[in-house]
Amino acid sequence: MSDKWSKIGVPILIAIIGFAGGVLGHKMASDRSKYIEKLDNINSHRFETYQNFFSALAKYKQAQDYGYDSYYEFINNKPEDHKLAERLEITLWEYHMGVKEARFKIAAFAPRELVEALADYYVETSKMPQCSPSWKSDVKTYLAMRKELLDGIESVDVDPAKMYVLMFNCIPPELVTKK
Repeated sequence: MSDKWSKIGVPILIAIIGFAGGVLGHKMASDRSKYIEKLDNINSHRFETYQNFFSALAKYKQAQDYGYDSYYEFINNKPEDHKLAERLEITLWEYHMGVKEARFKIAAFAPRELVEALADYYVETSKMPQCSPSWKSDVKTYLAMRKELLDGIESVDVDPAKMYVLMFNCIPPELVTKK
């Protein structure tokens, strides 16, 4: 009797193990494929954002070659050459808007180290106002979005104050004391 069960039981057990292995392997391959696709999408967004950021900075360098460091400085002191003034105004406005948009995207998609390093750079080099007291409530939404976008990719959260600096160009009170 036991010989009969072993002839039937062993192949059934092997089939069950093979089926379970196939299902588990398919699940793992599917999860891995989803992770790789997500990582490719994030890297694509990062690459595009970095290109846009560098493009905006190149426009800033062009304006600096004519002695202008900001759009607001240009508005208060336009050159007499109207064609040059028109080109500089467009260049400075594109720089201003390009950097603003890129900073938001960097805060959302970039690695934590880059977000924090860029925020530190802006705190050290820019004259920014202090953020409103509501900044802590505001940043929770953006941190939640970032966490969802980078789930499984980033394991350490970005410093909320530094993320907010990058996005809104103001200094949270917590960073004022560190400055």
